Amino acid sequence: EVQEGVTSIGEWAFYNCTYLEEITLPATIKSIGVRAFDACIYMTKINIPYGITTIKEDTFGGCFSLDNVVIPSSVTTIEDHAFGSCRSLKSISIPNSVVTIGMGAFSGCWEMKECTIPSGVVSIGNGAFSACMNLETVTIPASVTNIGYDLFMYCDKFIAIIGDAGSSAETYADDFGYTFMAR
Repeated sequence: EVQEGVTSIGEWAFYNCTYLEEITLPATIKSIGVRAFDACIYMTKINIPYGITTIKEDTFGGCFSLDNVVIPSSVTTIEDHAFGSCRSLKSISIPNSVVTIGMGAFSGCWEMKECTIPSGVVSIGNGAFSACMNLETVTIPASVTNIGYDLFMYCDKFIAIIGDAGSSAETYADDFGYTFMAR
């Protein structure tokens, strides 16, 4: 447990703490550094406190056992590979406050079957969901105007992009040969 009153977790702070299974962060935390929890392979649970505005690059990358994440509504940016290789991640709750999802943000999340991008998101980076082997559908709202390449590369079970007719999501599906389902 991190003590109440601590305001930031530094870069690489808990990197490769292999046997860290769970950590409770106090509400006083306002920033978490790059790779702070990277490679904590047995971590199953973390609370991300309200007040965090950016999930930084590789913050939770390689947390193989992390299976559920709730992102607080204070977050506006999910940087590159923030949750990359979270192999057990089944569920991610992305709030409407998020505007940008970075490159490879959820790549390698093997257990994720579906994801709904909220209506605040404008940009989804290259390969954001690549290598999500069990991913079947992603719902992309009309607010998204920038979609990177290789979004679903190595997603062997991918079925369809769900979105609004005439949106960037439909154009992306058409351009890259994915099934599009209008909602």
